[in-house]
Formats: sequence, structure tokens, C-alpha cells
Amino acid sequence: MNYGRKSAISRTDSCFGADLNPEVSSRGSEPDYARMTAARITQLGPPEIISVADADVPEPGELEVLVRVSAAGVGPWDASVRTGKSGLPIAPPLTLGAGISGVVEPGDEVFGSTNPMFINGYAEYAIASARMITRKSAALSHIEAAAMPVVGVMTWQMLFDHAAVREG
Repeated sequence: MNYGRKSAISRTDSCFGADLNPEVSSRGSEPDYARMTAARITQLGPPEIISVADADVPEPGELEVLVRVSAAGVGPWDASVRTGKSGLPIAPPLTLGAGISGVVEPGDEVFGSTNPMFINGYAEYAIASARMITRKSAALSHIEAAAMPVVGVMTWQMLFDHAAVREG
């Protein structure tokens, strides 16, 4: 299927304040598949401004897919977005997170970046540009895969593009 060491948070990580499995959600006895939990900011600033909030499950548009997020990568890019230093035309309120790993219907495991703005990944569900995700290898855990798209590429760029590390 073509979908157009590690720092990550998992779906059950305590930073969300609740188990993110809808079958055992703290929002009540019946799962609400139209709502989800997301790590959001409403202003720019330090990590303390991140709050866990209920949000609507997003609807994918053309050339987008809905991913049930299993893990989201965490790295310096997220701090740049949170503090307003990313250089991209984005402003709060927003959901942080770019690198994700999870499942799309009919059950394919995928990983990649969410979108060209590199936001909206710290949530139970994320919309991903079909061109920015791919099938996840069974050899990788969701946490390992979520760390690769942004943090892994940034590491590669620092080592080989900026530090010019060479064999030998």
C-alpha cells in the first residue's frame, strides 16, 4: 500500500493523563469515537503550557488518511513550534507533534510525518498527508518508528550535512 535512540510517547503514556484506548476511556462507559484526547497549546511558551484536552476526531481530506496514533515522536522541533520559533506560519491554538506511528483502516501499520506544518500528532487520531507516511516495518516498534520521521532525519542532517561525518 502506498501512503501518499528514540524519543516518543505512547498511547498509554502518563503524559496524556488517561489510557487512550477508547474501550477503557475515562470519558464514560461508552466509547465516543467522534472525540479524542490531544496534547494542545493555546499560547506560546514553556512546556508547562501544554494541556491535555478533548477534541473532535479530525476528518481526512483529499490525499489524507486518518491514523489511529500508537506513538508520537518528541524532539527539538516540537519545542520550536511550542515557542513560536519554527519559522512556519502557525499559531495557537494547535495540537503539537509531527512524527507518528499507528494504524490506518483496514489495519495497516504506518509511520511518518503528519503534514507540511509538522503539527497535530500528539493525539489519539491524526490526519497525515498520504505522501508523508508509509507502511511500518514489523521489525520496528511504534515508538521506534515514531522517532524516525522528524528526530531521525534531524539527527542524520546534523551528522552528515552539518558535521560532515565521513566513513573512516
